[in-house]
Amino acid sequence: MALEFTQEEIEKELSDKLPHGKRREVAKVSGLGESYLKRQFNPDDETASSAFRTLQVVCALDEIDANLGEAFWQSLAKFRELSQKRKSTENVHCLNAETGKLGKEISDFVSAKLTEQSYEIQMTELLEAEEQLRIVKNRLIQERIEVMKTKGNQ
Repeated sequence: MALEFTQEEIEKELSDKLPHGKRREVAKVSGLGESYLKRQFNPDDETASSAFRTLQVVCALDEIDANLGEAFWQSLAKFRELSQKRKSTENVHCLNAETGKLGKEISDFVSAKLTEQSYEIQMTELLEAEEQLRIVKNRLIQERIEVMKTKGNQ
């Protein structure tokens, strides 16, 4: 089996990221029932969550054809990205400052890798860089939207 984690491990971590109050908000926004969400991310429930099953499929694809697995995962990420509402400019930091932070996060990862830090530290640094890249990408998209609005109003 390609997936290196158990259903319980995955659903426990996801459950920790979705506390009761947020679960209620997610249920309201998504139209999914709160009890459905609770079952989906209950590590003690034997029924596998859709998130766990999706990870099983992606990891199997990675094992069969890494490029196909990555393309499948990127398609999921693309649908999520394109569905996100963009924040107004008051809520978003300057792109230059965020790009500087991205450079720092990438440098932190490279340093952890080259100094042979533990896998956990390397992964933490990589995930922090990935998060900062997402912030920069969102800011760049927001700037583009603002430019297009300005051109449309002229």
